[in-house]
Amino acid sequence: WWDPSSTAGAGLLHAMNPVRVRYITDTVAPLVRPDEFGEAVFRGSPLHGLTAVDTGCGGGLLSESLARLGAKVVGADPTPAAIQAAQRHAALDPL
Repeated sequence: WWDPSSTAGAGLLHAMNPVRVRYITDTVAPLVRPDEFGEAVFRGSPLHGLTAVDTGCGGGLLSESLARLGAKVVGADPTPAAIQAAQRHAALDPL
């Protein structure tokens, strides 16, 4: 999950992640709370105070990115191995 050079699918997720994060921060967050968005960006945490649910989170790549930007994130995945990978990685870099 956490190897950007992976050819098993995770590499593509790493390549797509900046686009997904930018879409959420630039398009979704301002719609959710337009009155507070400018101040949150100024503080460097454009998702501060928002809660996100990452359904099908896999190893948590998007979940961790959103948490670093201030969101409270719940990741859900039907695959126990993916959840374990996400938990292991999050334990290395607690947010």
